[in-house]
Amino acid sequence: SDMRKAEKVLKHMELQGLDPNIVTYGTLIKGYASEGCVDRMMKKYEEMSSRHITVSQTLFIIMLRALGKHVGLDRAMSWFKEMSVMGFQPDARAHKILLELSMKKGRRGRSRNG
Repeated sequence: SDMRKAEKVLKHMELQGLDPNIVTYGTLIKGYASEGCVDRMMKKYEEMSSRHITVSQTLFIIMLRALGKHVGLDRAMSWFKEMSVMGFQPDARAHKILLELSMKKGRRGRSRNG
């Protein structure tokens, strides 16, 4: 897969003595998010954080959307709160994602009950 190739490039970079940066990690996180591989996405986020690389608001939003889509509203809400803890003021994009997820969850609940 493309993500395996990307991981190989990362390993090669590191073997060459190059440290991954926000762009490197952002690309990997976006790739995993788009494939719905949220566990791997979160692992890359944790690696990035352990290297003291600051995440961007846009990357938080990408992760929020992926968590909501592939894991669910509760996990997305936890991530939304994490954004604030990390010093990011959730913006209109973040609120829109949560609103859409809430509406989607409500529609699913009504279809099961009615």
